[in-house]
Amino acid sequence: MTGADSTGLSLEDECDGQPVFRWVATAGELRPHLHQTLPRDFSPCGAVVQAGEGMLMRDPARYFPYIEALGTPIQEVLLAPFSRAGRAIGTVWAVLEPGSKPFDAEDLRVLQSLAEFAGMTAQSSDALCTLNIARDTTERRLSEVSGIFMQGNDDTEHERVLRELQEADRRKDAFLATLGHELRNPLGTIRLATHLLQQSATEAQKGAIAIIERQSSALVTLIDDLTDLTSIRRGKVVLASSWINVQDVLAAAVEVARPLLEKHQHMLDVALPPAPMRLYADQARLTQVLANLLNNAAKYTPRGGSISVRAEETERHVELSVRDTGIGIDPSVLPTVFDMFMQSAQALDRAQGGLGIGLALVRQLVELHGGQVMARSEGIGKGSEFIVLLPRDEEAGVTGDGKRAG
Repeated sequence: MTGADSTGLSLEDECDGQPVFRWVATAGELRPHLHQTLPRDFSPCGAVVQAGEGMLMRDPARYFPYIEALGTPIQEVLLAPFSRAGRAIGTVWAVLEPGSKPFDAEDLRVLQSLAEFAGMTAQSSDALCTLNIARDTTERRLSEVSGIFMQGNDDTEHERVLRELQEADRRKDAFLATLGHELRNPLGTIRLATHLLQQSATEAQKGAIAIIERQSSALVTLIDDLTDLTSIRRGKVVLASSWINVQDVLAAAVEVARPLLEKHQHMLDVALPPAPMRLYADQARLTQVLANLLNNAAKYTPRGGSISVRAEETERHVELSVRDTGIGIDPSVLPTVFDMFMQSAQALDRAQGGLGIGLALVRQLVELHGGQVMARSEGIGKGSEFIVLLPRDEEAGVTGDGKRAG
């Protein structure tokens, strides 16, 4: 990135009661100093956050002598602040050692783009916390409802609690819809900026820009899934169903999932009948279902593992299956694996944990088609299989408001 010898990301923190900046990510020569802290009010990061704009410092040890204790001579440091909810909370920085080519204005623009992306990530983390709070509140109220019914309280109390639950659920869906809209707008700007940067970038800069593009695309996919899920729950999705070829759907889904499959060097086996399989369904939505299942398998299958896809048909149904040799699912989790924001402990331990909405969206879309989806696993470390069962006739699919699609 920008030809720097070291890069990193600093966040506001507290150490022994004092405000500091902590290096939460580092690369290059300064990588051994991960989690290093610097005084908030007397550091390059603090100066940039206070200024509210990117900054280039030459020979920073002249102003901050303690930098020499890092043991790495620093010729220049380039910094850009990033914000959350309108307040600067950290910086993205790049360091040059003596003898390196000096930073220029283009390097600062690249770093500022990365800082914008860091701010977006911070806002997404806040949104996740809010979602978890909403989920915990709903679960607590459900527990209260169970207690009320078990104690045999009067109907008035039952109705009051049920109304509160319905209102909380409505507010959660409204929040998710607003969240998707608010995240989509700045992401569009970031993607446009990276496209413009790519046109004049040096070879060294193109790598950093490619990272921004990949991560932005991943966020767009996540936001699309979140928006789809809330739209279905609010009855605003109508299937555009027609007679389609299942083979075409599988081919499209594999293309969507191919980057992740290739990244992890998975072996993919696709087993299809030789004759075309016809199904009355929304091709785009069914592709989305299978792509989500393939991406899910790729995320939780170790590098070099196997993933298989098969399709079978009966007189009335088409059965699609995605099987993997991945981390498996604890039997206690299987009944809730398709619940919204559901993640097992094994998934949370992995970097690909995500939001826990992909499988929930799969179930909602399959049920819109009048079908069902199920998960199977023999336990931790023994892989998983997800099976989608779809009716072949055109009377089965329904829209989000319960009307037949077509």
